[in-house]
Amino acid sequence: MEKKDLKGKFSKKEVKKEELLEKEEIVDLVKQTVQSKKLSKKQKQELETLSDKKVAFAGKIQLKELAMFTNQWATMMEAGLDLKKSMFILFNQAENPKLKKIINDVYVEVSKGSTITKALSKYEKDLGPYFLGMVEAGEKSGLLDRNLKQLANSLERMAKIQAKVKSSLTYPILIIVFAFVIAFVVFQFVLPQIFAVIKDMNVKLPFITQVLIAITDFMRTPAFYIIFFGAIIGGFVFYNNFSKTKKGRQILDIVKIRIPVFGNIIKSYLVVSFFSTISSLVATGTPMIKALEITKKVLSNYVFDKIIDYAIIKISEGKTLSDIFFKFIKGQYNPNTDVLTEDDKVVLAIIRDIFDPMARQMVSIGDETGKIDEVLKKYADFQEEQLNRTIESISTIIEPLLIVFVGIFVGIILLAVMIPLYSLITAGD
Repeated sequence: MEKKDLKGKFSKKEVKKEELLEKEEIVDLVKQTVQSKKLSKKQKQELETLSDKKVAFAGKIQLKELAMFTNQWATMMEAGLDLKKSMFILFNQAENPKLKKIINDVYVEVSKGSTITKALSKYEKDLGPYFLGMVEAGEKSGLLDRNLKQLANSLERMAKIQAKVKSSLTYPILIIVFAFVIAFVVFQFVLPQIFAVIKDMNVKLPFITQVLIAITDFMRTPAFYIIFFGAIIGGFVFYNNFSKTKKGRQILDIVKIRIPVFGNIIKSYLVVSFFSTISSLVATGTPMIKALEITKKVLSNYVFDKIIDYAIIKISEGKTLSDIFFKFIKGQYNPNTDVLTEDDKVVLAIIRDIFDPMARQMVSIGDETGKIDEVLKKYADFQEEQLNRTIESISTIIEPLLIVFVGIFVGIILLAVMIPLYSLITAGD
């Protein structure tokens, strides 16, 4: 008799035939599952207890982990495994305790007669609205295996893009932080020794040297440390609280998109996510309005919230996406809605920049041909290529700027040190 959840032993009859499946991926998974059953009862109990305890402290499920889990699930369904067998194997494969718990709960709830969507719904925070939307569409249409495969591909793609964006933003930030650390060390330990010698020379100090001496002396006082650490802690607290307010979120979301250099990367990432999410949802039979609502949750950005809310209103009135985008480009928006008004000048300027003439034409073709999902995917692919080029060009932009910054910093210090020495040598002659 089967246990009520996946933590008990599973009947050998449930897995003995899986090794005959044609797909090598499934054969490997089943073999590993059978091997895992050779563990002693005590070992299994220890593993299960550890898994339960770690759920509360487990970190966020990474996009890469979710993509791998979805891909394995899709492969099993394509191979003909039923949900119980699939969940059993996935449970044994999962390493993240939180994901392990989700798999177990899905098995338990579905065994009670619940739907997969309902079983997953309480984990929207962990899995994301896009994941749930794709699963729901697949379950309703009876094409869950196809939807899971498409979902896995989308998650893998977004994980790669996300990693590239993080890498492009992390590199310059680390360099800048490192430069400030070096500057701090120089002002704290190197310059004071040099300036102590210069002060004993009894020569007239130039203005630049006097400024650096004043800065160096101030940086060695308690007041500097109070101001320095107070600014860091205060800035963190202010940002944390400010970002949680409605107005604060609006301002920060706009600043992220408009900030020089990095703003283009963030904007391109949001555009790719916007078009690829809508296209994949529409392709699975999700109604456009529902697809837009899910996309809004996925992006969670004030500017795109405005775009999507406005689009939902207009589509409800019978308009098409191309109609809406055309009006964004031309500025012919309807100021009589509560979503977009004439006061949203900054947002509208960003929207017109995002939905350029190419976007309008592509969407228009999709509306005319009835292949809006395919056209949106192609445009998302195009934007992804643009994003990759932008990311690659970051290093070529940042490195020269850092070299100039370091050169100026070193030049100022050399001037502050060499001018007094030169004056001393000249006076001696």
